[in-house]
Amino acid sequence: NYRHQSRLGEVKYVWELGRMPWLVPWAIAARLTRDGDLARRVVEDILSFVRSNPPYRGVHWTSGIELAVRVVAWTWALALIEPLTSPTEHEWQEIGFHIALYADYCWRFRSLYSSANNHLIAEGVALQVAGLAWPWLPKAAQFAERGRAILDREIPRQILPDGSSIEMCLSYLCEVLVWSFAAGRVRAQHGLRIPDSWLERWQASANLLLTVCRDEEPLPHLGDDDEGDVLPTGQPIRPHELGQILALLSGKEVEPSVRQIPLLGLVWGPQERVARLCSPPSESVAPLPGTARVPPNTSDAQLFSHCGLVVLRGPKTRVLADFGPHGMPPIYAHAHADALSVTLDIAGYPVLVDPGTYCYHGERVWRDWFRSTAAHNTVEIGQQNQSQMLGPFLWGRVARTRIIENDLAPHQKICAEHDGYAPLVHRRCIRRLSNKEAQSLLRENVASDIDIEEADAFWVHDTVAPLANARTSEAELLNLARDTILWWHFAPGHLHLTSNGVHWRRGSRELTLIWSASEPVIAEIHEGELSPPQGWVSPCFSVKYPAPALELRIAVPQRLPIEFSSLIFARYRAASQ
Repeated sequence: NYRHQSRLGEVKYVWELGRMPWLVPWAIAARLTRDGDLARRVVEDILSFVRSNPPYRGVHWTSGIELAVRVVAWTWALALIEPLTSPTEHEWQEIGFHIALYADYCWRFRSLYSSANNHLIAEGVALQVAGLAWPWLPKAAQFAERGRAILDREIPRQILPDGSSIEMCLSYLCEVLVWSFAAGRVRAQHGLRIPDSWLERWQASANLLLTVCRDEEPLPHLGDDDEGDVLPTGQPIRPHELGQILALLSGKEVEPSVRQIPLLGLVWGPQERVARLCSPPSESVAPLPGTARVPPNTSDAQLFSHCGLVVLRGPKTRVLADFGPHGMPPIYAHAHADALSVTLDIAGYPVLVDPGTYCYHGERVWRDWFRSTAAHNTVEIGQQNQSQMLGPFLWGRVARTRIIENDLAPHQKICAEHDGYAPLVHRRCIRRLSNKEAQSLLRENVASDIDIEEADAFWVHDTVAPLANARTSEAELLNLARDTILWWHFAPGHLHLTSNGVHWRRGSRELTLIWSASEPVIAEIHEGELSPPQGWVSPCFSVKYPAPALELRIAVPQRLPIEFSSLIFARYRAASQ
C-alpha cells in the first residue's frame, strides 16, 4: 500500500516514472530528425510498460490522474511518430486494450465530491481523448461523451472568472490549462466546437498569467506545486509563454515568437486528418475565431478578486500578496496556511520568498512545515497555524480572509484581514511608496541615514487586535496573543542583522527591511534548522536547501493591538554600478 509512507517513502517518484515524461520529447526529436529508430523506441517503451503493469495490479493502477497522463502522452507520442513508424496490428491491440481500461478506470473511479479538483479534469480529458482519438475501441463513443460532460462542467467551475484556479494554486491552474488544451485539440480535430465558456476562461487566465508573470518572471509559489507536466516537450514552459499561448488560442494579439514554443505545436497545429493529432513546433498555427482582441494589462497594481491575488510593481520589483480564500473546499487539499502572505522579486529573482512545497508523501514533518504559517511571510500567533491541518491533503477549520480596503488606484494600497486566530484578527496593509513617502516614514520610525535612491519602496503594516464584538476578556486575549511572530523568509544570500533591520544581498540585487513595532521585538535569524524546521526553501519538488528566515517576536504582549511596520527597499544594481 503506497499510503504506508513511513515505510515506503514518496510514491510520487515512482508515479513520475510511470508518466513516461521522455516519450513526447523523444517523439518530437524523432519527427524533426526523421529518426526511425528513435520512433520505434517510443513504441517499444509503451509496450514494455503495458507488459510490465498488468491491469489493476501494482502502484501504477492506484490513481486515475496517473492513468490519464499516460492516455495523453501515449496518444500524442504515437501521433507524432506516425510518418516514421507505427505499431503492428497486434501491438495496436495491446496498447489500445490498456487505453480502454484506463478510460474505464477514469470513469468508474473518477474523483467526485470532496476530491473533484484537477484530478477530475484529467480524468475527463482521458475519457475524451480515448473516445475521439481511438474510435475503434469498445465504448469509444461513450467515453467521448462522458469526457465531454465532465469537461464542459468542470473547466468553467475550476477556472474562476478572474482566470485563477479554484484550488488557489497557480501551478495547478497551469496544469488544468494544459489539460484543457489537450481536450480542445482533439475536439477541434474532430470538428467539435470549443465552448464559449472555455474561451472566456482562457482569456481570463491569459490576463492573469501575463499580469503576474511578465517576461522571464517565475511562477510564484502559492499553495502546492508538484511541477506536474501533462505534455512535456523537453523544454520547460514558462508562465509568460503559457499566457501567450492562451492569448493566441483565445484570439488576442501576441508576440510572433510565441508561435515557436514547442507546447503550442502539440496543442494547436494545422487541421490535418484525424489520425494526426499534433504537429512539430515549426509548423504554423492559427488563433481560434470569434473572440475579441483584448490589449495586455499594463497596470502596476491589480487585484484578482476571486482568488484574492494582489500584484504591485515598481520598475524592477514585483510584490504579490495572498489576500484570498484558503483553497478549494471542503478538504482544501493543496492549500497552505499562508493567509495575507507577501513575496517580493527583484528583476525576476525571488528575494522575499514563499519557501515552496518540497514533498507530498513520506516525510510528514517536512510536508507539514512547508505548509505551515511559520513557513510564510505573514504573522503567526501562539506557535499555531492560521488553519488546522488534519492530514497531508486535509484541512479542518480554515482562516477566512476578506478585503477591507482597496485603494490600488491611484495609491497602490490594499488591506485585508483573516480570522484564523479568532477571537483575535490579523490585519495587513501593503502599499507601494513614493520616494517622498518612504523618506517621511523613515524619519517617523527610525533614526536612519539609509540611501533609498533608485530603490523601489514598499510598506507592510500588520495589526493583531480583538475581533469586533469579541466576548473575551483583555487578559485572555493577551494570553492568546503570546508569541506573536512576524516572519520574513529570504532567498539564499547574505542577510545582515542591525538593531532594527536587515540587509540582504546577492549579486546585483539588494533588499533592506526596517521594522518598528508597538512593543519591544526579539529579532533572530534562522537558517537550515532541523528541530523544528526553520530557514529552508524548496525551489522545486524534492529539493530543499537552507535559506535565511527573519523572526520578529513579541513574546509577552502588554497591550492590544499589537502592531508591526515593515519598510522594504529593493534595489537592482547593474554590473557597471
